[in-house]
Amino acid sequence: AIIHPNKIQRAISMPLLQAEAIVLRRTKYGEADALLTLFCKKQGKIIASTKSVTKTKSKLAGVTQPFNHLHVFLYAKHEDQDIWSLTQTDLIHSYVNLQKDLNKFAFASCLVEWIDFLSEGLDENQVVWDLLISAFDHWDQQPPQMEELYRYQWLLLCYGGVQPSIQACVQCSAIEAKKWYYRPAQGNLFCQDCAQEGITLGHGSVMFLRKLMDPAYRQNIRLSDEQKREVHFLLKNHLEYHIGKQSKAVHFLDQLLKKTIPNNM
Repeated sequence: AIIHPNKIQRAISMPLLQAEAIVLRRTKYGEADALLTLFCKKQGKIIASTKSVTKTKSKLAGVTQPFNHLHVFLYAKHEDQDIWSLTQTDLIHSYVNLQKDLNKFAFASCLVEWIDFLSEGLDENQVVWDLLISAFDHWDQQPPQMEELYRYQWLLLCYGGVQPSIQACVQCSAIEAKKWYYRPAQGNLFCQDCAQEGITLGHGSVMFLRKLMDPAYRQNIRLSDEQKREVHFLLKNHLEYHIGKQSKAVHFLDQLLKKTIPNNM
């Protein structure tokens, strides 16, 4: 959800907002202006406009690149404004490797796109903020793994209030089966004895998804190519069904990793 300037004005009694933010997206409009989609540590998602930011000589051109960690000063001239004006920004940290390495860029893009899509339900901004910073810090230094992305995606679905239900068969309550079927429309799991249609999952994939909910989850878990395909397909389709949008970042990652995940969705 976009934070309405008027709501914050009532709380701070002034039209100027200072915030710590990560740039999720920068969209050019007009000849040289741009809209920034920011995820702020305390305020959630905010849209801010910037003037002449795409010009080569602009001081903001490099600072406002996607994934940058900033301290921003925002101004709302009118109470009914939905878009803030960016008046000043200081760079806290630039995740250079996420911006320059194509593989890392694809992973980071998936994460910020999901935060953008699920922002209406992400009331626990501090928790999501910590997740985002943790992922960026790790991926900036280490090669990203699909299992790590699945963990972050699962947590975002949970924080956004649209997590899948995979603890047991919704019809017979079975917790073990050789084959499972997941239906995004219901958000539920069915064992092979209760259903024969839906997204097909092996028991290993279901066990992995259940482990994602465990606070003691270990990041070194690795899936087979088939398990990656199943988990990837479930998360992608579940998100797209419940938000009504196609995940372009996931599609880009699919194309990039076709050789890594055979027969990828």
